[in-house]
Amino acid sequence: MSAQFDVAVLGCGYMGSALARTFAGRGANVTVWNRTPERAQALTASGCSAVAAVQEAVRRARIVVICLSTYESVEVVLGGAGTLAGRVVVNVTTGSPDQARPMRDRVAEQGGGYLDAVIVGYPEQVGRDDFLLLVSGHEPEWETARPALALLGGISRHVSESPEGANVLEAATVGAFHMTILAAFAEAARYAKSQGISPKEFLPLAVRVASVFEFQQEEIVQRLADEDFTTDQATLATYEKAARTFQHALSSSGTRAPLFDAAVAEFGRGVAQGRGEDAVWTLAADRGGA
Repeated sequence: MSAQFDVAVLGCGYMGSALARTFAGRGANVTVWNRTPERAQALTASGCSAVAAVQEAVRRARIVVICLSTYESVEVVLGGAGTLAGRVVVNVTTGSPDQARPMRDRVAEQGGGYLDAVIVGYPEQVGRDDFLLLVSGHEPEWETARPALALLGGISRHVSESPEGANVLEAATVGAFHMTILAAFAEAARYAKSQGISPKEFLPLAVRVASVFEFQQEEIVQRLADEDFTTDQATLATYEKAARTFQHALSSSGTRAPLFDAAVAEFGRGVAQGRGEDAVWTLAADRGGA
C-alpha cells in the first residue's frame, strides 16, 4: 500500500516519537530527525526512516512537524533546513504567543507555510480519541495539513487565522487555569492534612466542588459574552467575606497558601471597584484600578 502522506518529524523526544509512530502506523511515509541520532534510529522499528541531516528530512516531506524543547531550538534547526518551498511547517513546540508570528515570518522567508499548534495532553494520548491538537495560522495551510494531522486521532481544530491563537489558548487554559488548579489543590490538601483530615475525606468533597463549576461553565461563558454580571445566587461581596474567613483559618494554622491569598486579594479589588453586587465572574472584565 502506498503511503497517504509524506511527513517529517523533527525532534524525537517522548512527544515527537509518539507523533512519528502514530503517523507511520496509520499509513504516512515518515522521516524522522533528532539532534541525538539514536533517538531517531529507534523509530525505524515503527516504520519510520531516520536521517542524519535536517535538510534531508525536509526534502522528503510535504508536512514538516517540529517538536522541540524551545522556539530557540526551532530557530537553530530551521537554519539547517534549507528551502521550505512547497512545505507546511506545523510547530508543536511549547511557546508564548509573541513567539508565533516571528516564527511564521521566518518560515515564510524560507518559502514555507506555517501553522502554530498546541498539543493538549500527553504522549500516551496521541492516536486516541481524547487527543486534542489546536492549530492556528492561515486557512490554506490548515487545509493542506489537516488530512495528515487527522491521522493523529482525536480532534484537530483550527482555532485562529492569527498564528498566536493556539498559544494564547494554551497559556489561558493549560497555564493560567489548569496549572493554577493543580497548585491550588495542593494548597487545599496541605491545609486539610495539617488539620488531621485524611486525604480520603478531602478528595470526594473537592471533586464535588469542582463538579459544581463544571456544571456552571456554559452559563458563565454566555454571561461573559453578554457582559451580564447580574446574579441572584452569590455576589462578589459574599465571596470576599467568606474568603476572608477561610483565609484566617489557613493563616492561623500556619499553612502557606499564596494562591488563595491572591484570590482573596482579587475579590477585594473587585469589591473596592464597586462591583460587590455583581456575580463573581465580573472579575473577568478587567477594569484596571487598585
